[in-house]
Amino acid sequence: MLKLFIRNFVKQKTVGILNISSLSLGIMVSVIVGLWTIQSFSFDNFHTNGNRIYRSITQVKVNGVENLYPSIFKPYGEEAIAKYPDIEAMCRVVINYNNEEVWVGNQIYPDSKTLIADNNFFTVFTFPIIEGDNAASVIDSPDKVVISEKAAKRLFPGENAIGKTI
Repeated sequence: MLKLFIRNFVKQKTVGILNISSLSLGIMVSVIVGLWTIQSFSFDNFHTNGNRIYRSITQVKVNGVENLYPSIFKPYGEEAIAKYPDIEAMCRVVINYNNEEVWVGNQIYPDSKTLIADNNFFTVFTFPIIEGDNAASVIDSPDKVVISEKAAKRLFPGENAIGKTI
């Protein structure tokens, strides 16, 4: 069988190269689609109620151009909760695309990635809290923030970040 393949490949190099290339491309696309599917089904699977968390997207058409935004307005969420009793809670999470500065004392940390979320964020999402209050009260007032362990090490090297002002 291998001898036949080599003999035909030597006689018809163009056809052989096209066949091998298309077979390689087909296998490569199948592997990429498979890996993408596995990643999609495993994304954020660590949340306790991950199968009950949904994301709403706003579709806006301006000047004939359609844009999708990964957020909704608060009145829409409140109306949805009132209209559909299956919705248990609504939590808005807004990514701050402005890459605002974070100030710690007189030190400025530019291009800091920040999120703005409702106070029930840690009751909907089960991110682990390493230090500080419990999930229900960790951001129960506007003057509280939560930072990641990586951000705490960057902003407060060698010291405890709890109780510090940002």
